[in-house]
Amino acid sequence: MNAHSAPQAAESSTLKIQIYRDGKPLGGEPMILPQTRGSEFASYLTRFSINAPVNGLYEVKAVLSQGGKSAEASTTFEVTGGQPSGDTEIASVLDAQLPPHSSGPLAITIPANPIERPLVQEINSILADATKYAMTYGDSLPNFMCEQMTDRYTYRVNLGGTGQWNHKDEFAEQLTYFEHEENRTLLEMEQNGSTSSHDTENLRGAVSDGEFGFTLSGLFRPSSKADFQWKETGVLGDGTVQVFDYRVSPEHSTFNLRASLNDVVTVGYHGQVYIDTVTRMVRRMTKEADHVPPKYPIQAALISVDYDFVVLNDHDYMLPISAQVILKRGNRQLDMNEIRFRNFRRFGSNLRILNYVP
Repeated sequence: MNAHSAPQAAESSTLKIQIYRDGKPLGGEPMILPQTRGSEFASYLTRFSINAPVNGLYEVKAVLSQGGKSAEASTTFEVTGGQPSGDTEIASVLDAQLPPHSSGPLAITIPANPIERPLVQEINSILADATKYAMTYGDSLPNFMCEQMTDRYTYRVNLGGTGQWNHKDEFAEQLTYFEHEENRTLLEMEQNGSTSSHDTENLRGAVSDGEFGFTLSGLFRPSSKADFQWKETGVLGDGTVQVFDYRVSPEHSTFNLRASLNDVVTVGYHGQVYIDTVTRMVRRMTKEADHVPPKYPIQAALISVDYDFVVLNDHDYMLPISAQVILKRGNRQLDMNEIRFRNFRRFGSNLRILNYVP
């Protein structure tokens, strides 16, 4: 690959190489290669490996940046005869296959024949409306309660370089959203065939919060300076969603990784956000940690949240219905939480999820 920069520019250019499968990023943090100052062009030769090849359409994208401007080039190739790909298999970046799990109620697909890209004015309008929605989302929710069901899995690599996913435990919590704050209380925990309602010590591990407001506002708030790039149009039910890639740098991020009570780091992150073309509401959001300190106990983190309509007291609200949290600890262990939200109630109201098919 030959990369041409501006020799007289005040700063050197950088070249980032990123790999995607079916539109989802692989390989963790992109390489950043400083280009030789003053040269007309530089040639780069690099290689990458795909652990446990998975069927799908792969894209290798090169982005050259300099002086606030960027240019990109990409090439694609298809892998067949490997392992089948799942709709929500978002942890391939962590070099391990996920255990069997539900794909969730949201079936977002990308058509084989791409839908025509919206006009620039419409893309800008969709982002502007989604920003307004996200910034007022938490304040627009009523006081309510629901049950949060969590299944936890672990994956450990043995000395032979192989491993397998094991179901660790499952537990139910009562989540209360009151005055725009989330609070959780353990209801029941099942581990090794026994249940408990007070074993809070075993809740240590991969956990997350902020699905009911902060996750969205943290991305769309102006101070995050998120870089959004339209990627493609997906299909959800009878409608469509606009898929955007995004990236937030560490200095503007509010994404915290917590290895212990006092060991917290703030990292940058990137991912995708799926915005309903008509309502301009966010239906899915993924985020993956960037710039994690090399020797930090948590080496990688990836979160995905799906949102759908829930009825509380005859009023429709867009609420999280499922989430996935994956952490990589060191080089030999992965932790994964599969989370489902159910039985929403607003002080005695009933729950109904629209267009939900088990």
